[in-house]
This record gives sequence, structure tokens and C-alpha cells, in this order.
Amino acid sequence: MITVFLSAFLLFQVQLVIGKAILPWFGGSAAVWMTCLLFFQALLFGGYLYAYLVVDRLAPRWQGIAHLAPLLLSLLLLPIAPSPTWKPIDASDPTWRILGLLAVHVGGPFFVLSATGPLIQAWSVRLTPGRSPYRLYALSNAGSLLGLVGYPFFVEPALPLRIQMTAWSVGYGIFVLLCGGWALRTALHRGEEAPAARELAPGTKPDFVARAFWVALSACGSAILLATTNQITQDVAPVPFLWMLPLALYLVSLILCFEGRRWYRRGLVGWTLVASLFVVAGVHWGQMDLGLWPQVAGYGLAQFACCMACHGELARIKPEPRHLTSFYLHVAAGGVLGASIVTLVAPIAFKTLADFPVALAACCLAWSAAKRFEGLREACKRRFEGRPLRSATAIGTALVGAVAVVPLTGRLWSGYLEHRGVLAASRNFYGVLQVSEEDAQDPARHRRRLSHGSTVHGVQFVEPASRGTPAAYYGPGTGVEAAFRALRKSRPSSLRIGVIGMGAGALAAFTRSGDALTFYEINPEVIRLARAWFTYWDDAVARGARLDVRVGDARLLLEKEPAEPYDVLVVDAFAGDAIPVHLLTTECFDLYEARLARGALLAVHVSNKFLYLAPVVRLQSERRGWTAVNMSSAADPAHACFATDWVAASSDGAVCGELRAQKEIVSPWPEVDLARPWTDDFSSLLPLLR
Repeated sequence: MITVFLSAFLLFQVQLVIGKAILPWFGGSAAVWMTCLLFFQALLFGGYLYAYLVVDRLAPRWQGIAHLAPLLLSLLLLPIAPSPTWKPIDASDPTWRILGLLAVHVGGPFFVLSATGPLIQAWSVRLTPGRSPYRLYALSNAGSLLGLVGYPFFVEPALPLRIQMTAWSVGYGIFVLLCGGWALRTALHRGEEAPAARELAPGTKPDFVARAFWVALSACGSAILLATTNQITQDVAPVPFLWMLPLALYLVSLILCFEGRRWYRRGLVGWTLVASLFVVAGVHWGQMDLGLWPQVAGYGLAQFACCMACHGELARIKPEPRHLTSFYLHVAAGGVLGASIVTLVAPIAFKTLADFPVALAACCLAWSAAKRFEGLREACKRRFEGRPLRSATAIGTALVGAVAVVPLTGRLWSGYLEHRGVLAASRNFYGVLQVSEEDAQDPARHRRRLSHGSTVHGVQFVEPASRGTPAAYYGPGTGVEAAFRALRKSRPSSLRIGVIGMGAGALAAFTRSGDALTFYEINPEVIRLARAWFTYWDDAVARGARLDVRVGDARLLLEKEPAEPYDVLVVDAFAGDAIPVHLLTTECFDLYEARLARGALLAVHVSNKFLYLAPVVRLQSERRGWTAVNMSSAADPAHACFATDWVAASSDGAVCGELRAQKEIVSPWPEVDLARPWTDDFSSLLPLLR
């Protein structure tokens, strides 16, 4: 039991540790985590396939001996530490680069850990007669849940990243000793096999219908997990740690369904599904304004009901212990299939987050079919028994029909969005972007908005008379407007301006003739939509400003470029679905300092509903002898401006004096106790939660 629990705990801890290590290299996007989940699902399938082959093809005494080799070889890959050579070299889709990095640096140990559960369960059937091995599967998921929840609240705030990697490697060494003991015990066992381990009668062998249901139910559970993660982190709110909720609910459903039969009740699950469908329909189609946490609860309820339905039926039709490795292999294959559909297929098939309603419908259909499992199996036997070609044709037709539904659903969803005033939508690795219009009937208030889920990236009035006045976070009276005004007084000549995060391009409105502005933007679709639907760029060029845009992660680009100094550097990347922590570390501020002219200004946009980021900027600035000013402005509906927080820092006393003189927006610092500044090796969002 200890070995199974420890392997599952380490299995999830390594996902979080390596994910934190590589997240800064790929822009801090939530899609990086989604890609990591896809990789680990795929490698889980590889581990289960290995366990199946070992148990199915080798004699019991040779199974343990065979497993000693990968156990010992995996130690040679320690400690885990990703190489900087894997950093992206351009702005292309980094999915395959991330997958390759993970395969090289953690693939070996993760493969061994993933094979542990099925192997030890199979060995326990032989060594401990009469005990159900499926409870060990529930225990395994409990270890995974502890690893998931414990990391952000206990491990990350306490340990630097390099210590986390070292501690994980030590834990893995202990696991190898425990698992090696199991392998030797199995190899040396000479007793009579448990009855459950003997070859069963041919009639009890799972048929193709059972195997198809194992894959389908597992795929639906995996798909609803990733689709819900996308939905609540991009479309509802970019709340820190909210990505943990869907995965925790997924693991809890597995624990309950495989711990015993008493937790899964079809009637209760059915009514919960119906209730969640009404809530989700109200949020999507009825546009109910339920607020943040009721929406999260509604999506969480829907996902948990779907997972309980799929995993409950999966546990109900599980095979005899003799076939458990085959069962886990099919379950892992379904997990990879579901994850691949959401991570790889959905961004191509859908321009919006249509994967959630599709996954929800698929779960309901799979559950309805699984309730009639016995009847369907008998019908298939009568129709296809002894006719493999005919059965393969039927399965192929069903798959083609299911795939054909995907683009149809996407078109219906796109039509629904057009009805809601969406002018353009785009989806890629970094998420879903939409351009929408507001108050189109009122020319004075008619405006366009660029948004990423619930995060607004820019607003512009359509009328020529008012379109030159920036809105959203950049309008009159905001901190960034005050920063530019103060800088113009001390530097009346043309400015060199750098902006990290383009959005709709609103910061181009602050340029004058002769100014040079460079945007750094990681998402090519942001650039395309900003140029196509907003005029900030073209208006600035018409005034005589020189504009340029560089595609890729800003920090990596700044490291590679010639050190031409900027008069002002604006960091505008912290209101999105993820916090790019690597742009607030000591190493990154060293880079900012090197790229700023003497007495230049650094302006950081720290507006965030869930985190206090201003103290992080203040601590980094004061360590360099800069004066930092915290500026907050209230919402201004007349100018379509939001409540906004900015921090401006400079070594120029005149600029800082101008900023402090604007008492109407200067605000006190939040009372947040930061024990130490963030570095590439240490950061934690936990102390910054509002």
C-alpha cells in the first residue's frame, strides 16, 4: 500500500514541479499545463501497456526480475532538471517542443511510476489471495490527490525549485527501493497462486463491447476534465489555483467509484446531471449573471456529475482481477484519446470553447449507453459474433458519425456567438480570442472589445472623433496615462517606448511624431486581430510615430536583442488567464534595468481581481534604488475605463516627483508580507491572494 501511495504521490508531484520549471519558457499560458496533462496521459498509457505486457507475457517469477531493469535504469536520469536548450526559438506553436522536453527529462521516471499501480495490483492478486486489488486503485488516486493539493499550499511556498527537484529525486530513490522489494518478493514467491490469478474460463474474457466501453467512458471523463479546466480558467475567471479544482474533482470521482459500490448511485447521478445541465444552459444560452463562484460551482457540479457517471459505470463493468492490466490499459488509452481531442483537435476544429458542451453531451450519451451495457453486449453478440469484419465496420461507422458531429457543433456554437455580437473569433495554443461590439445602436458609445475569455485586452470607440482616446486600462486618469505625462515633462524629445503585451494596441495612442514604439507579443493572433479590428496602430503611424512588433516571449526576445535603451518600458501582461511570474523575478528586473536608459521609467500594469502584485514590483524596484509609486484609478464608464492599478518606478527624482504630485491616483501599498523577492528559482502566489 505504501509503495502504491508513494508512486501516485510522486507521479503528480513531478507533473507540478516540471510544469512550474518550464512554464516561464512558454509564456506562462494555461495551455502549457494542458499540454503537460496530455503528455502525462500518453505516458500513463505507455506505463500501463508495459504492465500489461509484463503480466500477460511473462511467467510470474520472471515479472519481478524483468521490472528491476527499468527501475535501476531510471535512477540514471536523476535529478530531474530541464535543460535551457529547450527554450523556444520562435513564436510557432510550442506543443511538440514541450512534449519533447518532457519526454527527455522526466519520461523515464514517470514511465516507471505509471506502471507501478497495475503491476503491484496484479502481483497482490497472486501474493494476497482474497483481497480485491481495485481498492489499491482508489488508494493510488488518493495519493495523486494529496500530491496535487499539497504542492501549491505547502511545497511551492516553502522550497526553491532546485530543492523541490532534489527532494523529488530523493523520494523517487526511496520508491525504487520499495518497488524493488515488491519485485524481488514476486520473483521469489513459490506459493500456490490465488484463485483469482488462475486462468479463467473463456466465457469470462472481456469482449470487444466491454473494451469499447472502457475506452469510451475513460475518454469522456478525460475530455470533460480538460474542457472544464479550459472553461473556468479562460471563460469564467483567471483565478489562481482554480485549475486545480477540475483535476481534484476528477480524482475524487475515481476514489469514490473504485473504493466500493456504496458511493455510486445511478439515480442520484442522473438527477445531478439534469440539474447541472440546466445551470450550464442558463450560463451559456440564457446569459444568466450568476457571479463568479456560482458559475464555478455550476461547472464543477457538471464535471463531477459527468465524472461520477463515467467512472461509476467504468467500475461497474470492470473485469475479473485476472484481466485488470488489460482494463487499465484500455482506461489509459481512453484518457489519451480524450486529452488529445481537447488539446490537439479542439483548437483546430473550434474557434471558441465549444469543447465543453461537446464533452458534456458525450458524457451524457456514454452514460446512457453504459446503463444498457448488458443488453447492448447481447445484441452485438447476436449480430456480430464470428463476423469480425462486420463488427469493425460498425465501430468505424460509429466513430465517423461521432467525428462528423464535431464541426457541426462548432458551427452552431459560432452562430450562437455571432448572435451575441461577436465580430471575430480565433483559437490557438494560447486560448480563445474574441472581438465583440458594444452599444452599436448608440454612435457616441459604440465600441469594440478584444477579450480572452473573461479577460479584456483592449477597448476602442468606433467613432473617429473619440477613437484616438484610449479606453479600458489606459484612459484619462489612469496610472499609465499619468506616467507618460510625467515622463514627457522631463523628456520633451521623442521617446523610445517598449511595451510587453500588445492587446488591442491602445498604448500606441500615447505616441507622438518621432516616437519609436516596439510591442512584444507572444500570441500572433492578438497581433492579427488588433491590426484588423482596431485603429490604434494605424493612427499612431499617421501621426508620424514608428511602430514595430516582435513576436515571442518578451523576456527571451529582450535577452537576445541588442541592448538599445528604452525611455519607458511598459509591462502589461498580468491581467490574463495566467500570471507570467518570470516577468517579475529578480533576473527579469535585471534585464529591465539593462534595457532602460538612465533615469527612464518602468510602468507595470498590476490590475488583478485576485492577487496583490504591486508589492512584488515595489520590492524589486527598491532593491535597485528606484522609487516606486503605486497608482489606482476608479472606473470611468463615460470613457469605458475600468478600475485600474499601475506601479511606476524610476531612478529619476523629477519623474517620481511628478507622479507623487498626482495625489488623486497615488494610493497606499497593500499590506502584504513578502519574505523575499521572487527569483527564477522561487516564487509563490499564495501570500498575494486578496
